[in-house]
Amino acid sequence: MINGVDWPCDVKTLFRDTNLGCDAAVESAIHWFFDHVEEGIILEDDCLPDASYFPYCAEMLEMYRQDKLIMSITGCCFQPDGFSADTSYFFTRYPYTWGWATWRRAWKLFKNTPAEYPCLFDFEWLSKFLGSEMAARYWSVIITRCHENKTSAWDYRWIFSIWANQGLGVQPTQNLMTNIGFDHRATHTPAECAETFHRPAQSMPFPLRHPTSVTRNEDADRVYEARYLCPEPFMKPPPKPPRPLSLIGKTIRFLRGMPAPVAPSPAPDVAELSLKHEFNFYQAQVQGHTMTPVERQLSLYRQAVACEKNNIPGAFVECGTWKGGLVGLMALANLRHGIKRRPLHLFDSFEGIPEPDPVMDGAKAVAEVESVGCRPTGQLKSVSGFYDKFANGTGTLADNKHLLEKIIGYPKEFLYYHVGWFQDTVPADAETIGPIAILRLDGDWYASTRVCLEGLFSRLVPGGYLIIDDYGCYEGCRRAVDEFFTAQGIQFPLTAIDSQSVYGIRSS
Repeated sequence: MINGVDWPCDVKTLFRDTNLGCDAAVESAIHWFFDHVEEGIILEDDCLPDASYFPYCAEMLEMYRQDKLIMSITGCCFQPDGFSADTSYFFTRYPYTWGWATWRRAWKLFKNTPAEYPCLFDFEWLSKFLGSEMAARYWSVIITRCHENKTSAWDYRWIFSIWANQGLGVQPTQNLMTNIGFDHRATHTPAECAETFHRPAQSMPFPLRHPTSVTRNEDADRVYEARYLCPEPFMKPPPKPPRPLSLIGKTIRFLRGMPAPVAPSPAPDVAELSLKHEFNFYQAQVQGHTMTPVERQLSLYRQAVACEKNNIPGAFVECGTWKGGLVGLMALANLRHGIKRRPLHLFDSFEGIPEPDPVMDGAKAVAEVESVGCRPTGQLKSVSGFYDKFANGTGTLADNKHLLEKIIGYPKEFLYYHVGWFQDTVPADAETIGPIAILRLDGDWYASTRVCLEGLFSRLVPGGYLIIDDYGCYEGCRRAVDEFFTAQGIQFPLTAIDSQSVYGIRSS
């Protein structure tokens, strides 16, 4: 192939006498490359570019030649199908190497040993640099593995070198590169992940549309982190079922006293396995921020994903957030599966639960608050010590903001915190919310549940989900729901998630 180059150019070659492996071979080859050129394009054998990739790289190399903040140009785009932007490219913390280009001045900063850049091991620095504690936890593991030589990934070390030098990468707003290296023939990536990685290459239209400033696109990076820092499960194709035995084969097995062959297990539902896999990854991120059983968490995550995949419009709303864990799951579902960010509305006093009404809320509610020394009268007054006994303390506004803004990194302009008792905030703020795709109510008592239904249910769109967390737990909650739908003359079937929680889907 090299000898077949028939256009005017200077061809230089480097052939190895022995196999050096992915790490040393690629790293030293790039060093050799920049011994001969000031800037250039680097393609590995499994990266198949669109033809427009080459003029795109050439223009980027020229445009940012003197900008030391820009250290790499990538040809792959990890944004979801349907992603659109006003520019042809954006700036990112994730300058991946599936078809990339750089300059000698940038590659000179490459360090094969992460310990040469001590800031990488400073979790506080890494969290601030990436803008997400969740991302920092993920990458801290990779940095440690590289430091301990438990991975031969030279490209990780290149990314870490860029980070240590406060650098950015250029990423196109549409994918210019197909990676064909994920299948059973691969050394490191034998998984069949075609849907995730074998993304079709597209053609870049020219002239390029340039950003007005060299600033990281944090929203795009948040989407990448939610989609790809949760690794896809390495699923093997289901085994082929054995051929049915002939009559002679069955007779032989019978005469030999052999048991009848066991019927093969049904093929796994790959989509369901993938959803549970990503849920398990994300559920670990919100632990400590929700007291809801895992079964309800999975149900909510599945419903949020369904809203994204079925294009159900509207906001995700939760009334009674505690420390924000379930809103966090909905945010992660949107980041992973949504093309656009949704408004997230959090209604909570952020100072505890109010007193139940002894008449409307039933014996269980009264007994629980009396166990912490409260004599309830239904006042809008926090029950002191309630969440100290039944959970890990009261959920504060700071708890919710830390999870959503710092750990998950959801864009702040889509987060709305409605602070106060539902009886005050829901009537006042309902008009500002617009359509609702998911309305999750965790108000426990009669009055809290009823005011949320009266103020917000009318905004639930067809196909949207209403979730009542305490329908089977507290008498007041159940009474409020039943009375509301009876008064509205609405037939709204509810499906049990578990013994306490139910959901319904609005049909019209």
